[in-house]
Amino acid sequence: MKKFYFAAFAWALTVGALAQQKPASLIQPHGPAIKTPIQTASDIEQPASSATPQLGAQPDHSSRPAMELPGQLRSTFWEQVIGYTTYDNQSNNSVQQRIVIDENEQVHATYTLSFEGTTTWTDRGTGYNQGEGYQWQDIPYDRLEANLRTGWPGLVQTADGNAMVFSHSGTGGIKTLKRPITSNAAWVAGEVPTALGRNLLWPRTVVDGSTIHLIALTEIPAETNSATPFQGVEGNLVYFRSSDNGATWDIQDHWFPEIDSTEFSRLDGDAYAIDARNGNVSIAVFNQFSDTFILTSSDAGTTWTKTIIMDFAIPGYEVDSLSDSDLDGLADTLFCSDGTGSVLIDFENKSHVFFGSNYILDDAPGDDQYSYFNTFELLYWNTSYNTDSVYVVGDVYEDPDDNDEDFSPAGDELPVYLTALASMPTTGIDANGNIYLVYSAANEIFLDNQVYRHLYATVSNDDGETWATPVDLTPDLDFDGFEYVFPSMIRDVTDKLHIVAQRDTEPGLIVRGDLDQSEENDIIYLAITTDLSMDVSVNDAPTADQVNIYPNPTNGWVQVTGIESGMVQFAVYDVMGRLMVRSIERVANGSASLNLTGLANGQYMVKIGQGENAVVKELVIKQ
Repeated sequence: MKKFYFAAFAWALTVGALAQQKPASLIQPHGPAIKTPIQTASDIEQPASSATPQLGAQPDHSSRPAMELPGQLRSTFWEQVIGYTTYDNQSNNSVQQRIVIDENEQVHATYTLSFEGTTTWTDRGTGYNQGEGYQWQDIPYDRLEANLRTGWPGLVQTADGNAMVFSHSGTGGIKTLKRPITSNAAWVAGEVPTALGRNLLWPRTVVDGSTIHLIALTEIPAETNSATPFQGVEGNLVYFRSSDNGATWDIQDHWFPEIDSTEFSRLDGDAYAIDARNGNVSIAVFNQFSDTFILTSSDAGTTWTKTIIMDFAIPGYEVDSLSDSDLDGLADTLFCSDGTGSVLIDFENKSHVFFGSNYILDDAPGDDQYSYFNTFELLYWNTSYNTDSVYVVGDVYEDPDDNDEDFSPAGDELPVYLTALASMPTTGIDANGNIYLVYSAANEIFLDNQVYRHLYATVSNDDGETWATPVDLTPDLDFDGFEYVFPSMIRDVTDKLHIVAQRDTEPGLIVRGDLDQSEENDIIYLAITTDLSMDVSVNDAPTADQVNIYPNPTNGWVQVTGIESGMVQFAVYDVMGRLMVRSIERVANGSASLNLTGLANGQYMVKIGQGENAVVKELVIKQ
C-alpha cells in the first residue's frame, strides 16, 4: 500500500465486472475485530443488528463476459458544493431519496443541515438548494423549518407539481414541508397523521403517480426508556399511503404481521429502503442481527408478501446476548447485512436489491458491546433469485501497483461507519431499462492516517445479469484528500446521473463512530453523463502564458484557451482554498467554456489540468 500523497492514480479500474463472480459463501471478514458499543439509533444515531446465511442452489453465470459500457456520449462531469453542515451523520444506514428534477429541469436536493459543533445540534433541520445544471442558488445557512429541530429530510415530487420534504423531529408523527416545486413560495408545514401514540422516526418515501408510499420506524424503547415494543418488536416498521398526492392518507399506522417478534427482536434506524412503480411496491430491510428480507405488494400497498433475501442464523436474536448459532455454548461469528441498502423496481416489476455486509461476534453477554468485522463487498439480489443466492457487485478499490498485496488496513486506519468497506448503495434506471448503481467504497491508494472512501458507479444493461467494471466518480486527481459518503442518486435517469452526497477531508463521523472533532462538511452535487467516461488525458504541460481565461472579471461565463485538446479537468477554489467546482470537459481546438454562474461574487483560483500539467489562473466573478 502507498500513502495517498505518493500515489499515481490509475484510471483502469478492475473491480469485479460480474455480479455473479463470487457467492456470499466465499465472502470473508477482513482485518481485526472492531469492538463497538451497543449504540442504538436514537435521535443521535447509531449501529444495527443482523446476521448469517446458509447458501442454497445458485444460478451459474460464470461464463458470461463482462458487460460493455454504453456508447460514447459527450463525457461531461460536474461537481459543485451546494451546502455545508457540521452534522455529518446524514444517515444511520441507508440514504433516502434526496434529489429530484422538475419539469423545468431544475434540480432540487435536501440534506441534514446544522452549523453547531455540540452534541445536541439544536439548529438541526432541512438544508435545501435548487439549481438548473450549473446555476445553483446561494448556499443556505438556515434550515427550512422555522423553529422545529428535525433530521433525515427525504424529498419527493408529487404528481400535482409539489415538492414535499419528509423528516422526523423525534416527537410525534413524520413532519412534512410542501410547496409548488417550480415556485419560491413559502413552505407549508404539516404532519402525517398517526394514532399510534408513539414517536415515529427515520422516514422513507416514494411517489408512484398520485400515490405516496411512506415507511417509518417506531421509537426504540431501549433508547428512550419510554414505550414498550410495538407488536413485540423494538423499533418496528409502519407503513402509510396517500392516494391523492398527500392531501389525505387512506392507510395509516399499518404494521406488518410478516415482521414477527419470534424472528425479529428489533429493527434498526434507516436500515430499510422503498421503491414503487405502476402499483408495485417493494420494501427491503437490511437489519444487522436478523434476516435480510423484502416485502412486496402488487396492489399499491394493500396486501404484502415477504421473501427472505438472506437468512440469519439465530431467529429473534437479541443484541448483547451470546451469538451462539450451533448451541454449543460458544459465541459464533455470524454473517449479516450492514444496514445500508437500496431497492429498485424495473419495468418488468422485478425488484433489485443492493446491500453491504459484515460479520458480527457477540461473545460477552451484558457488556453493552459487540465486535464486527468489515467485509469489502457490496452484495446484489433480485426477486428471480433464491434465498441466500446473493452476489458481489461492488468492492473496495485495491492499489494495482503494490505487488498484489491484499488490502489489509489496520483497525485504527478504518473510519468507523459500522458498515462494509463497500456500502451505501443508491440506484436508478433509464428509459431503456439500464440499471445504474452508485456506492461509497474504500480506496487503498488514498490512505493517510485513515482510508478514504470514493464514490463508484456501475451499470447493467441486461437486467442485472452482468455489471460493468465500476468507475471512480470522485477520482481526486490532485490528491486533495476528500472522502465521499452518503450518496443519493435520482431514480429516473435521463442523460446524466444526478447525485447529492457528503464530502469532507476527515474520514469517519463527528456524530458517532469515530467521534471526530467538529468541522464543516461539504454537501455536493454531481452530474455525470451515463457513459461514465471519466478518463482524463495527460497532455503536454502548457505554460501560464499559453493559457488564457476571459472575460475576467466575468459574470460567470468564461472561455479557456491555449490548452491541449482531449479530456481536461478544471477545478475552482475560493479564497479560503475550498474546492467549489470541479469538472471534466472534452476540449476541442484548444478551447473550452465554463459556466460558473452558480458561484457567488468574489475571487477564485481556477486550476486547469492536474499534477505537473496544471496551470492556475486567478478569476473574479462579478454578477
